[in-house]
Amino acid sequence: MAPLAPAHLALLTHHRYALPALAQLHIQRGSKHVTLVHRLGAHRLAVSQALDTLIELGLALPNPGYGHPMRPEYILTERGHTLGPACVHVSATLDRLGLADFGLRKWTLPTILAVHQGAERFGDIRAALASATDRAVSQCLNGAGDASILCRADHAKDARAVVYRLERIGRSIAHATSELPALG
Repeated sequence: MAPLAPAHLALLTHHRYALPALAQLHIQRGSKHVTLVHRLGAHRLAVSQALDTLIELGLALPNPGYGHPMRPEYILTERGHTLGPACVHVSATLDRLGLADFGLRKWTLPTILAVHQGAERFGDIRAALASATDRAVSQCLNGAGDASILCRADHAKDARAVVYRLERIGRSIAHATSELPALG
């Protein structure tokens, strides 16, 4: 199984509730929109955007058998079922660490994954994230440092250069995130 690229993970984390919605769809074996709104504690529009993202990525779909009040409105596709257990693990890890709010921002998990996969310097991390702006990467790295997910250190061979390393909390999140299979 090919590892998930940080830039591809950003497709899943583009909307804050996409990953936890996928986890809930996996746990519940499908769900109604209103149930997801309540379980995620999110606004209905945010859940709609997350579901649209999951549908665009081919991970969820409207239930073709919907019509009975007890049937879920949304179900996972085969690809969604493949990602489901890992999304449950990532969501549970972020909840356990009290980092769901920061961890589910668009660039947080992709940044952690990039560092876990060997990107150390700002330029390497920025390159691994492809469509992220310098500002977005900088804000993410600063926030991850404040949350004790990453630390800044001097480069071993060039004292003027800075490298980023995962802290214990960051390694826990990276371990859970690295279990996500490739999206394509």
